[in-house]
Amino acid sequence: MDATCPQLLDAQTVYDYNPNVGTDPNYRPTDAAARALDVDGVACGLLHQTSGEQYSFAVAHFTADSADRVQSEIAQESSAADGLPGQAYFRNESGRGRIDVFVDEYWIVAESIAFFQARDAAGLVEGMIDALP
Repeated sequence: MDATCPQLLDAQTVYDYNPNVGTDPNYRPTDAAARALDVDGVACGLLHQTSGEQYSFAVAHFTADSADRVQSEIAQESSAADGLPGQAYFRNESGRGRIDVFVDEYWIVAESIAFFQARDAAGLVEGMIDALP
């Protein structure tokens, strides 16, 4: 995919979300982010500079058939989420909120203990959607 983390999560979008959040220098992709990387996606990490809360974001571009397969799998494990563009899903995994969004053939995933519902990541996810190539 021809996008970088600074393009997908630009400084203004991150600042608007929370001025204490910035790039995580020790980011390690979550399982979902690693899955995106496996299909030539992009994975990005943010860190709340005061609390230490970590955020993981990833985006991957699929063929239509592959996107439908991944979306179907995620829909079985999650609840539909309102208030985000595309088809959005939310679930909580061990105290960590996970938002999966499908727009066209793109899959975006956002994960953090700071996400209690899908809308908690809305500004960041919408910024990523706007930055998609």
